[in-house]
Amino acid sequence: MEDVPAAMYSVTIESVQAGRLGVLAIGNWQNPNAFDEEDQKLLVAVGEQAAIAIDNARMIKALEEQETRLEFQNQMLAQQNQELESQRQQVLRQNEELESQRQQVLRQNVQLLEAARLKSQFLATMSHELRTPMNAVIGFSQLLLRQRQSSLIPQQVDMVQRILNNGKNLLTLINEILDLSKIEAGRLELKLEKFNLVKLLRATVEELRSLAEEKHLELNIKADLQNPNVSNDSVRLRQIVVNLLSNAIKFTESGKVQVEVKEISEEQLAIIVKDTGIGIAQEDLEHIFEEFRQIDQTTTRKYSGTGLGLAITESLVKLMQGTITVESQLGVGSTFRIELPRQVPADAPCKCSPSAKPSNNATTSPSTASCSHQLNHCNGLKVSAQNGSVSSESLQGSGIGKILY
Repeated sequence: MEDVPAAMYSVTIESVQAGRLGVLAIGNWQNPNAFDEEDQKLLVAVGEQAAIAIDNARMIKALEEQETRLEFQNQMLAQQNQELESQRQQVLRQNEELESQRQQVLRQNVQLLEAARLKSQFLATMSHELRTPMNAVIGFSQLLLRQRQSSLIPQQVDMVQRILNNGKNLLTLINEILDLSKIEAGRLELKLEKFNLVKLLRATVEELRSLAEEKHLELNIKADLQNPNVSNDSVRLRQIVVNLLSNAIKFTESGKVQVEVKEISEEQLAIIVKDTGIGIAQEDLEHIFEEFRQIDQTTTRKYSGTGLGLAITESLVKLMQGTITVESQLGVGSTFRIELPRQVPADAPCKCSPSAKPSNNATTSPSTASCSHQLNHCNGLKVSAQNGSVSSESLQGSGIGKILY
C-alpha cells in the first residue's frame, strides 16, 4: 500500500515535569533501511529538545500568568495600603478628638469639684446663718410656754406651740443640710466614747414615743445583748436611730414600729428597725439612699421631708465602718438593718471626745444672746459673758472648756 511507509521510526516526547507529552515519528516510503543508528540518535535528540521547548513554553506561560496575578495582587495591596493609611489618619484624628474631649472632661471635673466645694461652703454658711435666728425663734417660743404666769390665752399657747414645733422641724432640716455639706466635704468626724447602747436606744425610743402615740402606733424595743457597752459616737448613732424610727413612724398609719438590737458576734452588733408601714416598691429600693430621693415626688405629696435623712444615715453608718440594708414589701412594711462594730476602728475619721467642762455661751446675735440669757436665768444658770470677744478673754484660767455660738 502506498500510504504505508517502507521505513518508520518514532520516539516519545517526555517532559521532566509533566511526563509523556506525545510521540515524534518519521517515515520513508522508498527505502526500508532509510534510518540508521545516527538517524535514530538524531530523532531522540530532537524529541528531547521538543520536550524542553514545550516545558519552557509552559513555564513561560505559567510565569506570565503568575506575573499577571502578582501585578493584580500588588494593585490590591497598594489599594489596601491606601485604605489603611486613610484609616490610620482617621484613627489619629479620632485620638486627637478623644484627647481633646478628655482634657475638656478633666477641666469640667475640676469645675464641678470647685462648684461642689463652693456649694458645700455655701450650704454650711447658710445653714449656720439660718440656724442662729432659728435658735432664737425656738428659744423664745420655749420661754413663752415655760412662763407659768404668762397671760397667754389657750389659743395663743397653741399658736406658740405650733411655732415651736415648726421651728424644730425647720432646724432639723437645716441640720440635715449642714451634715450633708460636711459629709460631702469630708469634714464630718466621729467623736468616740464608751457608752451603754441599750440605754441610748431606750432613751431614744422614749423621746419618740409621743409621735407614735399620736398615731396610735405600738412602739417597742427589743434588746438582746450580753454586753451593752460600745465605743462609738453616741450623738451620731442616736441621729441614725432617730432618722430610722422617725421615718418608720411617719410612714406607718397602723400597726407597730420596733427597734431591735442583737449581737452578731463578739465584735459585731445589729440594730434593726421594722415597721408595718406603707412599704417601698422594689424598683425604688435601689434609690432609697440617694440624696433628695423620696418615694413620692409630687408637689402634693402626703409625707414631708427633704429626702436627706437616709442618705445621711448611710454616710454615717459607713463612717462607723458599718453597713445598712433594707428589705421592704409595698403595703406590708419595711425593715432596715444596720451592722456595726462594737468598737469603731481607730482608723475611722474621728476625734476623741473631750472631758466634760463648764460651758460658756457666746454669740454675736442680740436675739440669741437675749434668749440665751433668759433661758439660763430660768434654769438657774449664771451667764459669764454675752459676746465672743469677752468670752475668749474670760477663758484664760477660767476652767471653761468651750464656747457655744
